[in-house]
Amino acid sequence: MKTIDFIRLIIPQYNHPGVMAVIVGFVFSTTIFNITLNLILAPICILLIASGYIAFNAIYDKKVDRVNKPYRPLASGTMRKEEAIWVSATLFVVALLLGILVNLTFLLIEIIAVALSLAYSHPKIHLKKFFVIGTLTINVLYAVMFPLAGWAINPYNTVPVYMILFLFVFGLGTAVLKDFEDIRGDIMYRVKTIPSVWGVKTAIKFSLSAFAASAIVLLVLISIGKLTLYYLPILVFIGVAMLNVGALTRNYNWGAYKNVVLGGVVLLTIMEIALVVIRIATG
Repeated sequence: MKTIDFIRLIIPQYNHPGVMAVIVGFVFSTTIFNITLNLILAPICILLIASGYIAFNAIYDKKVDRVNKPYRPLASGTMRKEEAIWVSATLFVVALLLGILVNLTFLLIEIIAVALSLAYSHPKIHLKKFFVIGTLTINVLYAVMFPLAGWAINPYNTVPVYMILFLFVFGLGTAVLKDFEDIRGDIMYRVKTIPSVWGVKTAIKFSLSAFAASAIVLLVLISIGKLTLYYLPILVFIGVAMLNVGALTRNYNWGAYKNVVLGGVVLLTIMEIALVVIRIATG
């Protein structure tokens, strides 16, 4: 197996939001920000799970990827299915073994995250094929389970429900973006995603509505005292996210979809970093 094939299998640029979600979950569940072994291990575990999920999904997305991403190793034939299964299984197993070192609560969250990852793609269940359910599954994985993994670093702390709510609502807009990139293959193979079923224009409106709703959630959290006024700059990231999606209204082509998806992932990661910095700086 070539290194480039491994990289193209796990698509590392899509893993950053999951890793940062762990840090967000941790800092919003505590006021003590000491760097411990658990704080180091937890993001590594989630990085492995996110990579394992993407690798496992590629196995059953082979036909769709031949249309959308023919450069990926399974679609191009430079990697065998058995190799991809081995990579995915190894990533999941190593993540679970490392999770034992954190604590049992963290391990339980890992097990649920792995189960969701498998259920999303495995043909016996294949949550991805169910309209909206597939989008919700991935959003739950990245916006709920991964922040909960951060909380579980010290499960005696308070669960950061309000921040998970914000990430979930914002994540709905980002999750729909991912489906834009795959729309050609999804339509050809009748994969029911929001863009392929409702059409591009309606999917754009859905994504914009989710981002707008996240702004409302943020403002409500500030107004009831769950967050301070220092979090108002996060509205800038929401605005940029809306502009990013709005760019699709002027350019309907696969190249534009790909750029918007990558922009959305980068923006989400930077916003999560901003949330962590504000939290640590303001306490």
